Amino acid sequence: LTVERVYEHADQVVPDGAQILRLRFIESMNSREIAERIGVSHTVVNRRLTRLMAYFQANKKYFCNKQASAFYKLY
Repeated sequence: LTVERVYEHADQVVPDGAQILRLRFIESMNSREIAERIGVSHTVVNRRLTRLMAYFQANKKYFCNKQASAFYKLY
């Protein structure tokens, strides 16, 4: 599993999912900064982050194993 694959899943879960993950966990932006960057409200960003984290938590067997080390780099 690669970071790119994680981003593909993120984009399938919510609009701009990959970009939101990158901005939040790689560039350390807060929800207001992300909202300004992608053109939505910070409430929408928070909802999307919540959905993404719930998705990855629900599918952690797939994302959190020895072959999925790329996922850990997001955090």
